[in-house]
Amino acid sequence: MKGSSIATVVLIAVITTVVAALTVNALLGDPNDEKVTVNYMDVIEPTVAEPDAEVFNVEAVNPTVEVYVGECKTGERWDEDEQRCVEEETEEVDEDGDSTEPETDETGE
Repeated sequence: MKGSSIATVVLIAVITTVVAALTVNALLGDPNDEKVTVNYMDVIEPTVAEPDAEVFNVEAVNPTVEVYVGECKTGERWDEDEQRCVEEETEEVDEDGDSTEPETDETGE
């Protein structure tokens, strides 16, 4: 490169830097003119309040418990303890409305 070419590149770089600085200053403004207000937090009390019963509900759904979605098949019922469908234990009812034990033969079957 010749000396005149280097001088031209330096002149363009200086002009570009000055234009960029003026443009940024015009768009963003002078940082020394900015006023900042600081909001202070209230003092945290050392006492602990009772938790809200609606938020900390002992009867709430536990996401770690397996949930069955759908209906139990015919002859099944939902068991709350096991959280699944189990076969219904049917009791035979006589004409008077009394429940009777299922009949077994002499072999115990």
